[in-house]
Amino acid sequence: MDTGTQTLQWQKQTTNLLEQTKKLLDLPEEVLKWRYANDSWSVLECIEHLNLYGKYYLPQIKKHIEATTTQPEKTIKKGWLGNYFAQSMLPGNHMKPMKTFK
Repeated sequence: MDTGTQTLQWQKQTTNLLEQTKKLLDLPEEVLKWRYANDSWSVLECIEHLNLYGKYYLPQIKKHIEATTTQPEKTIKKGWLGNYFAQSMLPGNHMKPMKTFK
C-alpha cells in the first residue's frame, strides 16, 4: 500500500473515531465514570489517558518529523514490534494489559 492510500485510510479512520467519540457527549457522567471491575478503567479515564499521552508524544513526533532530512518511503514497511503495539490497542484484543500511571 502506498503512503497516499495509507494516509487517506488513517484520515478516514481518525474522522470515524472522532465522530464516535463526540457521541459520548450525550451520555450521562455516571455512565462515563462506570467501570466493569475495580481494576478497569472508565471511559473518562481512557480518554484522559489518551489526551495526556497525546499532549506529550504528538509534539515530540512533529518535532522529529520537521527535523528529518530523509524522504518518506513509497510504501510502509510494518515491523513485528509496531504490529504488536497496534494490535494491543484494538478493541477486543486478548493481549496482556500493560502497566501505566494511575
